[in-house]
Amino acid sequence: MQKIDLKAIVAPKKKERIKLPLLLWYIFVSTIIVCIGGSSFLGFNVTGFAWAVPFFLAVIIFLTERGRMRFPFMIWLPGICVVAGYLIFAEAENAFQRSVMLLCPLFIGITASKFKISDNELSGFRKLYRYMVISLYAIVILKTGLFVTGVLSGGRNLAAPVMTGALLCALFATNYMFGEKRDLAWWGALSAIPIIALTRMGMIATELSLPLTFAPMKMLKRIVLASMIIAAGYGLFYTERVQEKTFSIPGAGLSRMSAGIISILRPAHNDWLRLLFDYGYFGTVIFGITMVLQVFYLIRKGK
Repeated sequence: MQKIDLKAIVAPKKKERIKLPLLLWYIFVSTIIVCIGGSSFLGFNVTGFAWAVPFFLAVIIFLTERGRMRFPFMIWLPGICVVAGYLIFAEAENAFQRSVMLLCPLFIGITASKFKISDNELSGFRKLYRYMVISLYAIVILKTGLFVTGVLSGGRNLAAPVMTGALLCALFATNYMFGEKRDLAWWGALSAIPIIALTRMGMIATELSLPLTFAPMKMLKRIVLASMIIAAGYGLFYTERVQEKTFSIPGAGLSRMSAGIISILRPAHNDWLRLLFDYGYFGTVIFGITMVLQVFYLIRKGK
């Protein structure tokens, strides 16, 4: 695979407006809204609008935009059929909302794969997701009260900023491997968000995004980076904050894990248990196989 020289892309001038497809601006604004959270509007949760509007916009653009789709649609088609079939016959509460939340990122990726992005637009996009990092930090600091107290107390309703940060970490890790050395600093800044928010699975997913990137990397370098991160994670696990949340706080840590495993017959917090509750073993297996096929597809594309 031919390497992309990201440094060759000229950054937009300071006074030049960032020009990107409308869908990307909707995603940017909607992601900020989801990360902030909020009350209801017209009887619906504000974050619900942030999911639904980009989803339906992506469907419309997909049906009207000309161009060759580069997204591996056939890999995800069985999963889409499972969700569609469930939605037709589902009687569970919030079935439509959960289905839209599953399909929204998928259809946005499918639609975005039809766009023809110029070098200037790509440069503008790189600038935009750096603004996203700054916004995420502002949201996390406000929600945790870190700026006022100076104490890493964790915080509630930080799942969206943590997951968004993990996705951006994967992007910065890829940029770093393609020669953008400064993006390692952006990755490091983002990797601190789940530590501040005290989300343990978020820590694992975010930190491992660097050694497990699909960008070309020598195996020795992967092993060294993974070893350093595991060593740091081992030390972090034995800090008072993590130990207290894992073993001492009711409803968290091992107690939540046990409750999730036992309570298969009702909606669970864990995503895979939620899939099992909504779609049964058949649907869960389909999604699992889809994820494995997607990984192999990315590995092949990365060579």
